[in-house]
Amino acid sequence: MSYIHPRKYRATRNRPERTVYYVRFKNPITGRWTERRAGERRKDAEALKRRIDEEIAKGTFGKEKKDPSFSEFASQYLEDKKAELKPSTYKDYRQVLGNHILPFFKRTHLSQVTPARVQDFLRHLQKKGVSPATTGKVYRVLKSLLRRAIALEYLDRDPTIGIRPPRVERKEMDFLERDEVEALLEASEGDIHDIIALAVFTGMRQGEILALRWQDIDYRNGIIRVVRSFSPANGFSDLKSEKSRRAVPLIPRLADIFQKRYESMGRPDPDSLVFPTEAGTPKDRNNLISREFEPALLSAGIRKIRFHDLRHTYASLAIASGADPKGLQSVLGYSSITVTMDTYGHLFPGHMESITRGLDGMFPVSNKESKVVSLPRRRDGGEE
Repeated sequence: MSYIHPRKYRATRNRPERTVYYVRFKNPITGRWTERRAGERRKDAEALKRRIDEEIAKGTFGKEKKDPSFSEFASQYLEDKKAELKPSTYKDYRQVLGNHILPFFKRTHLSQVTPARVQDFLRHLQKKGVSPATTGKVYRVLKSLLRRAIALEYLDRDPTIGIRPPRVERKEMDFLERDEVEALLEASEGDIHDIIALAVFTGMRQGEILALRWQDIDYRNGIIRVVRSFSPANGFSDLKSEKSRRAVPLIPRLADIFQKRYESMGRPDPDSLVFPTEAGTPKDRNNLISREFEPALLSAGIRKIRFHDLRHTYASLAIASGADPKGLQSVLGYSSITVTMDTYGHLFPGHMESITRGLDGMFPVSNKESKVVSLPRRRDGGEE
């Protein structure tokens, strides 16, 4: 026997008057009446009541399945993830849980995380003014946590099924044309000239460029091995996947730039950074942008773009020169061809024309079908 018990709480300085629902039931193990908090939605209380009644009826209550608090399970989840993720990704997970997820679910048990509760959480993020992009990131961490709970048999089903985060509007990418690239290189000198050349001619990310060592440049095979990255928060870190660890072509113009740089730096040790500070440490990312990259753009008379747009510039130039999607995926280090095509598919020349030609060759117009027929007009003037 169980029933739903609503309890009203008076308004306080920080919270308005509210009703919280509890499910009261006779614990079959202790024989005592107890209650479990369901939250401020009656439908969540009804779902919890059904679950408790089913477990009592089956004789499984308190025996086969634990129901840890959300906070308790989140701590366990983070501990497990620490061994699975690289430090920077683990730090992101920890921040997402601490800043967004745990404050909302801290007084909740896993069994109380229902689809309605997840939907409430997304509305809560929206009211807080969290951007759609960040909300999507938070949602993915929550979904990962709940899937782990299902795998450990704490939950029977995924409460995120059918619940979708807000759509993220894809920003229009910006990239430089060939003459703009030449103008930018002509207007820059020193480190920033060589860094821009490396970004434009390889598509490497900023963190990968700052972590590059002389031993990663293979003149004999004409490649640069991209194996690690640098960020101020996490220092040097190995790239997280086989796709990210890659070899990119070393074109002769870039090889010439590196050879001159190597000689001007006094032939550094193989393990030395290609772009170090005077102290031999990686350059500061913010200073690189504000003190070197943006002034170079201004000097070249080029609009303000992000440093990451040099990666898009590489992709657009590679596509214009005849690169195929699979090759571009490999050089840029994307996890799948889908990501590559979602990002750059519209830049591949003639993709619609090639489809048209292919189908036209398979299904040519016959003599019987070659006659042009005018379609009848609708009353509103359009064609039927």
